[in-house]
Amino acid sequence: MITNAKTRAIIAKNSISCKNIFSKATGLMFRTKVAVHNTGWIFDFSKPATVSITMWFVFYPIDILFLDSQKKIIEIAPGLKPFTNYSAKKPAHYFIELQAGTVKKKHIRLGQTLKF
Repeated sequence: MITNAKTRAIIAKNSISCKNIFSKATGLMFRTKVAVHNTGWIFDFSKPATVSITMWFVFYPIDILFLDSQKKIIEIAPGLKPFTNYSAKKPAHYFIELQAGTVKKKHIRLGQTLKF
């Protein structure tokens, strides 16, 4: 489960951790839209890194949150479209892929801290 640490509001009921090189490289590629329904895909790096996301073979839009080592949101990329690329502006320790519209629906903002 992924929640707002302060308000305890649920961001995603389920979470999937992507820690190994294969899961980080593929993420949501070739998966159906059901893979992000109420689920956050958490990518964890051993230290902050400049992250580039490729939406190749992800056939639906998604929202992405970039977090620092304290799990504070430092960047938000809502509604990334299929077959595009995105590079984070700041190094991130984590990023989370969510169902498109989650940022708006859950009132997610920069500076909020998440718990997972």
